[in-house]
Amino acid sequence: MYGLPQSGRIANDLLKKRLAPHGYYEVQHTPGLWKHETRPIQFVLTVDDFGIKYVGEEHLKHLLDTVKKYYELTIDMEGSLYCGITCKWDYDKRTLDISMPGYVMKQLQKYNHPPPKKPQHCPWEPAPRTIGTKSQETEPEDTSPPLDKKGIH
Repeated sequence: MYGLPQSGRIANDLLKKRLAPHGYYEVQHTPGLWKHETRPIQFVLTVDDFGIKYVGEEHLKHLLDTVKKYYELTIDMEGSLYCGITCKWDYDKRTLDISMPGYVMKQLQKYNHPPPKKPQHCPWEPAPRTIGTKSQETEPEDTSPPLDKKGIH
């Protein structure tokens, strides 16, 4: 099935057929997003990677047991790798750092791109960040006199 243009569609149709009896369905207007009829669980399927959001271990176990009936699984409970992207979760700070270590160097080698003599990390000096109440204030009201028909005050 690999290599055929229709292989993704065939695999998705088979997954629908296998998961439907267990209450899982693909969301109508969001291809790749799956939910359960009654359980607080949803997952995204991209090629062969599942990203799962759930409330309660029993609901995760239900999904994993269901999928294991039909497919061989490798489980990464840390969620540290998804679709080739390294994910570093910090739940306390509510942040997610994503990266692709080695990707740039691999592409430079692939295309025989010589390294620059002087490293350039940004093509221009970025504008300073403005954080706080000042940055959220509206512009002052325009008090200039209105223009006449000729565009003159």
